[in-house]
Amino acid sequence: MDERSNITSRFATYFGARLLTQEWLSPGGGEHEMYATALQPRLKSVQKVVSAYAVYRPDGLWSLLLVNKDPKNAYKFRVDFRSPSIGAVSRLACPADVYQFSNANYDLSSDEDRPFPIKSEPPEHRMWIEREGALALPPYSITVVRGKGRDPKVFSWARGSVLRIVEKPIH
Repeated sequence: MDERSNITSRFATYFGARLLTQEWLSPGGGEHEMYATALQPRLKSVQKVVSAYAVYRPDGLWSLLLVNKDPKNAYKFRVDFRSPSIGAVSRLACPADVYQFSNANYDLSSDEDRPFPIKSEPPEHRMWIEREGALALPPYSITVVRGKGRDPKVFSWARGSVLRIVEKPIH
């Protein structure tokens, strides 16, 4: 803030809240259906540092929220829709919107008494095309992936169906 108490920079919490309310969920409101996700990492330790949440939005898009809580490691992931009841698998249609917020967008000063953003940029937005390969989750990041996928009513979504996210560390 400046000397008149005007906001001069946005903090990371602002950008995180905007990702949740404007990109992950439909900003127009409406009924969102939340679905189970299953992380299937090669390393069990990944389950403690990566969280995934999936919603089917009222506009007919799937929206995934992926949080990498690991301060040092990035992870790659891909998304599969699996319906064990009919043995079907499908993928998110591409191109898909990707929004990412990480230390590439934000840096806070080391001033303990009056911290202020040194860098305060909005989340990166890009279109993802599957042939580009798996998407990367940067360290300490929030990622929203939004696109078309199987309609859960048509896909025989039943108990045991999951949105499977397969990730591996990037070395």
